[in-house]
Amino acid sequence: MTVKVTKLEGLSRKLDVVVPAQRFQEAYQERLKEVAKNVRVPGFRSGKIPFDVIEKKFGKIVMSDVASELMQSGFQQAVTDNQLKVAGSPQVTPGKIAKDQDLQFEVAFETLPEIQLADFKQAKVEKYTAQVTEEDLDKMVKKLQRQHAHWHAVSRAAALEDRVKIDFDGFIEGKPFPGGNGNDFVLELGSRQMIPGFEEGLIGANANEDRSIDVVFPQDYPAVHLAGKNATFKIKIKEVQEAHLPELDQAFFDKLGIRNGTIEELKKNLRSDMNKELNNRLAARLKDQVLDALIALNPIEIPQSMVEDEIKQLQEIAKQQISAQPGWKGKDAKKIQLPRDPFVNQAKKRVVLGLLIGEQVKRLGIKSDKNKVREKINEMVAASGYHNPEEMVAWYYQNKRLLSEIETLVLEDQVVDKLLEEAQVSEKHVSYQEAFANQPQQT
Repeated sequence: MTVKVTKLEGLSRKLDVVVPAQRFQEAYQERLKEVAKNVRVPGFRSGKIPFDVIEKKFGKIVMSDVASELMQSGFQQAVTDNQLKVAGSPQVTPGKIAKDQDLQFEVAFETLPEIQLADFKQAKVEKYTAQVTEEDLDKMVKKLQRQHAHWHAVSRAAALEDRVKIDFDGFIEGKPFPGGNGNDFVLELGSRQMIPGFEEGLIGANANEDRSIDVVFPQDYPAVHLAGKNATFKIKIKEVQEAHLPELDQAFFDKLGIRNGTIEELKKNLRSDMNKELNNRLAARLKDQVLDALIALNPIEIPQSMVEDEIKQLQEIAKQQISAQPGWKGKDAKKIQLPRDPFVNQAKKRVVLGLLIGEQVKRLGIKSDKNKVREKINEMVAASGYHNPEEMVAWYYQNKRLLSEIETLVLEDQVVDKLLEEAQVSEKHVSYQEAFANQPQQT
């Protein structure tokens, strides 16, 4: 077998492979003999069928199968012999396939980039710190009161923190879109439940009033088919409601499962829960900073084929999410057409991180830790609140795809921990609210 490797632009490569006619013919003949042992042809006894009859009846299929197998094995041998690191799925283009002739084929593919990791001691990482204050607890108590509020209809204009009951229909370029309508929908103004401009457009509205609101879906809107698009919502305000907050009394504490029935006990429980959420948030932000620093220090060329595969995967996830929305209920996710562009940047980042983390795993000699994987699964199960934790743990271990994703997350966490030991880490104190914001304010 002869192989010619041609370096094209960037990471693209081309292999021209020739399998000698003799090897092709021998493999073809051997496969026909195997077929002859196992097939039945009317008028002939099994195992006694003339070779020319077998070849006439099955020759084309056998030749095609043998050619495919030789191209696959030939490509793998060429990759091994030339020490190539293939990225993505190669594209094989066969030449003319004919008896007694060389088997020629061409393979177009990309290689993984050569990565020389930068010294992570150059990285500067800000580690945010925060604590739950008495003011934060008071705000959370107020939030709980609002969650258990009694709402009463009022005959005045809607104000911030009021609720409105509405019917609405959304239109993009004059046409309704799935998930863009609702009836008897109850919305608290200021909750940021809807896209920017929607709730603001209802402040000052009265019951039985009709309003038309023009909005723009954010560029990072989860339903990517709507991201960045202009929309008009025609809204019927049916009722304006005002909140009546419950007293901080025994009845309220009972609803929250507070046995001692005191504000001190409530705040004690809240502080514990809020601290857990805060610690998780701070850890996530720190991990994001480390990974962003890793990317910034190591600009690499990435295989476009891997990016395209990642885009397809992200599109499939988005389709499943969209098809689960009320307006798409019962419709096939495969019919949803999504643009490519909204997924490109995320796909590129995921590919880059995958390659860089893989290199760090090798450099640091990190191996998958089964105990840490189990801890991560236990955390996820506990957070889900599922009534039978052991059953859910077993489900994770039975789902190979999910288990692989969790193992990857654990490896990422292990890499981040090691990189933090190398980085220049400074601390910055932020408030509880700032810790949960996209960008903490400067102090």
